[in-house]
Amino acid sequence: LQTLCLLSRAVCYGRSVSGWCTAYYLQQTDHCQTYVSMYTPFPTSARTTFQRLHHCRLAPPGAARQAPLAMATVQKALHACPKPRFMLVSDLDHTMVQNEDLTHEKLQLFNRLWSINFSGDCLLVFSTGRSPNLFCQLWDEAPLLTPNVLICSVGTEIFYRTADGSLQPDEAWVAYLDQGWDKAAVQALVGQVPQLAPQAASEQRRHKLSYHLQRSTPEADEAVLEGLRQSLAAAGLAAKVIYSGGVDVDVLAQGAGKGKALEFLLKELKEVGAYPPDGVQVNGDSGNDIELFQ
Repeated sequence: LQTLCLLSRAVCYGRSVSGWCTAYYLQQTDHCQTYVSMYTPFPTSARTTFQRLHHCRLAPPGAARQAPLAMATVQKALHACPKPRFMLVSDLDHTMVQNEDLTHEKLQLFNRLWSINFSGDCLLVFSTGRSPNLFCQLWDEAPLLTPNVLICSVGTEIFYRTADGSLQPDEAWVAYLDQGWDKAAVQALVGQVPQLAPQAASEQRRHKLSYHLQRSTPEADEAVLEGLRQSLAAAGLAAKVIYSGGVDVDVLAQGAGKGKALEFLLKELKEVGAYPPDGVQVNGDSGNDIELFQ
């Protein structure tokens, strides 16, 4: 491999038992040097954090409580890039990841481009509707880079990658979304809508309730969603309804959403003097991404 690298620029892809491993090599004048290690399996510390989040949210009454999770502020995400010039924000499924392509050819090309030309002075943000649990599953399936910031659960959870590789939740975002959010009351009201069936327990988050819509005609589906919005407003419940993928319905705390989470992140960056001067690019493909472009 080193001989090959001396002759030309080489790219090596491989999948190990524990996950995807990719490395790029650049030609040097007298030796071959590893330019960057593109991907390693999902960090154990980050996975442990997500497992604890899952456990704490869903543990049955009387279960032993774990110590509080370490919380973070935006400064934690800037340890490797204190003055970012540009920020890329992308949805994952059918945007950053072409789910039908098991070779992940386009994702590999993006990984190379980003790591060589952008990773040193730019921020990579993944904004996904997936819960931490489903994000871990995607991480095991596709060779994703480790983002500086991870926005999960349709913009209701923000995590920062810290210096030790762990992903820690933003304490200020959690406190902000707690204001005026009555999850039990919202859940009870949505439970009265027969066309909405709850998704898996792992998708019911602190500031998000997720359902599948039993589809009918487009007009009837829209009537169900509009009726839900009106019922929430009439009950004085601060919540918003997001419809995406033709079947997924998420009911979020009023201040949440992918767009609101991005606004919050940019505000935090501006306050610490790290707003990217070259701008922000957003990418998405479905209903829950619309806010990113507004």
